[in-house]
Amino acid sequence: MPDMIKDGKGRGYSAEVSPDNHLVTHAYAEGFKEFAVISGDAYNINTGAITLTNDTTTPVLYVENTGDNEFVIPQIIYLLRATTGGAGDCTVNVYKNITGGTIVSGATNVDMKQSRNVGINRLPSGNIYKGATGNTRTGGTQILSTLVGTSVKVLIEVGDLIIPKGKNICFEIIPPTGNTSMSMMFINELWIRTTE
Repeated sequence: MPDMIKDGKGRGYSAEVSPDNHLVTHAYAEGFKEFAVISGDAYNINTGAITLTNDTTTPVLYVENTGDNEFVIPQIIYLLRATTGGAGDCTVNVYKNITGGTIVSGATNVDMKQSRNVGINRLPSGNIYKGATGNTRTGGTQILSTLVGTSVKVLIEVGDLIIPKGKNICFEIIPPTGNTSMSMMFINELWIRTTE
């Protein structure tokens, strides 16, 4: 009997060999992100509407990874409504590895952190909080800053922010000078890079 590779499921198939003596195969590839969605490890994160009632710096979203696998944030979306009393632009800053502040000690959960796979109800292993006027941020290193107008929806592709276990990022906004009321919302896609 000649040497051959047989079907391991007992269906009687043998492996096909090309004229150059290469095995004919078929492969399916999926990226980390697609795998995360399928396995229930991709999430929609949304602060919900936050009304900022002054023009001081306000941390509005805090994401800390307490799990074993890296968090990945590929993009940031923020919605900024019209300002009452304010003039000029808003500044949005992102800090890594903050050491505290009332956005952390106050611990108000975001309005939404749901799996993008609607058949799975698992939540990410982390602390994900939203801020409000009067909240503070302590420490950290600034890694991103953008200047934007009001009454806009902004999508920023950040090329994947990676948050390892025990690390965090904090998003803050500085409303226009003189602001007394401005509604805003931060939305992030977050997925978990697993090693499986």
